[in-house]
Amino acid sequence: MPDLRVLPLLFPMALLCLGGCNTGTPQVPAPVFGADSTSFRDELAAARTLMSQGDIAAAEPIVRTILAGATAPAMVRQRAMAMGYLGNIMQRHNQLDSAANCHLAVIAMAQEHGQPETEATARINLGVALEMKGDHAGALEQQLEAFHLKEHLADSAGMARGLNNIGMLHARTGDTLEARDFFLRSVALNERVARAGGQTGDSASWHRSLMNLAVVEMDLGRFDTALVLLQQSAEVCPPRMFNSNKSALLTNMALAHEGSGHLDTARALYEEALELARQLDDRWSLGELRHFLADLLVRTGNPAQALAHLDTALTITRELGDRLSERNILLSQAQAYAATGRHKEAYAAQLGYTALADSLMNAGKDAVMRELHVKYDVERKENENQRLRAMAELAQARGQNLRWMLAAALLLAAGTGLVAWLLAQRSRERAQRREANLEQQALRAQMDPHFLFNALNTIPGLYANADARTATAYVGHLSNLLRLILESSRQLMVPLRQELQLIEHYLHVSASRHPGMFHHEITVGGDIDTDSVAIPPMLLQPLVENAILHGLVPRRSDGLLRITINRDGGLLICRIRDNGVGRAASALNGGRSLTPSRGLQITIERLRQFNRGAGMPHGLELADLHNAEGRPTGTEAIVRTIFRHTWT
Repeated sequence: MPDLRVLPLLFPMALLCLGGCNTGTPQVPAPVFGADSTSFRDELAAARTLMSQGDIAAAEPIVRTILAGATAPAMVRQRAMAMGYLGNIMQRHNQLDSAANCHLAVIAMAQEHGQPETEATARINLGVALEMKGDHAGALEQQLEAFHLKEHLADSAGMARGLNNIGMLHARTGDTLEARDFFLRSVALNERVARAGGQTGDSASWHRSLMNLAVVEMDLGRFDTALVLLQQSAEVCPPRMFNSNKSALLTNMALAHEGSGHLDTARALYEEALELARQLDDRWSLGELRHFLADLLVRTGNPAQALAHLDTALTITRELGDRLSERNILLSQAQAYAATGRHKEAYAAQLGYTALADSLMNAGKDAVMRELHVKYDVERKENENQRLRAMAELAQARGQNLRWMLAAALLLAAGTGLVAWLLAQRSRERAQRREANLEQQALRAQMDPHFLFNALNTIPGLYANADARTATAYVGHLSNLLRLILESSRQLMVPLRQELQLIEHYLHVSASRHPGMFHHEITVGGDIDTDSVAIPPMLLQPLVENAILHGLVPRRSDGLLRITINRDGGLLICRIRDNGVGRAASALNGGRSLTPSRGLQITIERLRQFNRGAGMPHGLELADLHNAEGRPTGTEAIVRTIFRHTWT
């Protein structure tokens, strides 16, 4: 399971100021609201500079002076800018209700004077305040509204910042794959704007989206990829931001090196970041960094040295009131005490951890479980209704096929045999196609409740082991899997991206149910746009499931599932390869058969219908893999479909 402690290190959403204080290059001057465009010009510039440097204490009196003086109707622009600055200052002071009221006032002024750019910036700031309050739904609504305004203004740099903010909201609510998609889009748009040169770019936004993408990649266990992204993030970081962001950058690089096994490098980076946090008196970073460094010291055989860091981290965390971090530090403390033979202190720390974990877990566990069970019951009933409808339509389709055959016989008897034969053939093919689709729906409707019931039963065990982070991630993947299964079952074709997201969530759920037995790799060719390529829904998932259950699980350890998707002319080639026990060994244990099962026959028929007219003899091919000595080394399923676009 990936180390979920990296998620809190997502780069904070930009506390955007009116006038573009977060941007890396000069912005287009804001439009004039009223007749007076010169009053408080120097004061506003000074406040913007101080806030961009993080000197909130010096900026606040300037902002309040502007608000007290900008009362004339002609100074509405100055008042709106100062009100936005004040909202950001209130956010830094954690006075979130006051901050939200400031941003709402700016939105009202912008709407009254027809200033969509100012309204978009205020909505971004309001979304940040709501997210800090824990209102993720409200925050997402504001960020989406801001994104649409930026899109209407054709502001590509603003759209990139919006995509980054939306991705962070998805990451913090546990939807890691959706967050990764938004971060990728933000990075691509920032890069496109920078290369075009015809529009003002935002290197600060580019830096943030690259760093956030790196954090998500670490959460998915892709540490080498994260290191490359972090290096790119450092290269594009504006000089004015580098010093204030260096601690976060060093910490993320240390986590990536630790995940890759480069422990000496990780320790040096932690210590450098810790010294920088001391200089900036950044209490939150001091607590986190001491905890991370202590875990690394325990891991490298220095538990006594780790205890000094943990004691300081615990003191800081309690001062900040961060109970979640306090719980994690207590667990690390118990492990460090045990490693030094101080079992009495280890037992006391473990008791403190358990009490705090129970307190935090009970607050959210029941609600999560209730919500998931309700969702499961609803979807189970929907699956049952769908199965019944599919069976009824299947019977109707077969009856219709029979009636056509009778009609054909009568027409043949009447002397119109050739015409009747053509009609019957056409009708029979249509009925067979419909029958195959209905059988696939009925099979899915019967299969899904069994899988979901077993998946739900895994959750109490995860919580019982006091691993709340792993359990929460598992619940997130399972919830997204349910949603995608429901969406896919109602469509004839889906984008390849949706099918890959479904498989990613299914693999994470399966990996949690069979811990340590396998890991996976998914590779998509660079010439494939997964949003525009269409395939039948849930086409690959049954093959992935077969590979796991009948190949990798019997192997017990060191399993590897590789999924590669490439284009070969007009064909889409999907390969699902496992290094499991092989079909012959699985068949001996009552598992995978050497002959196609009913489920595989249905898949073959669905591929035949999807590929009709392409002249392909086989849409699905199963191959047994062997080493040089002829011993089984796994199985490969090759799926070939015509390259069809989603809009065709």
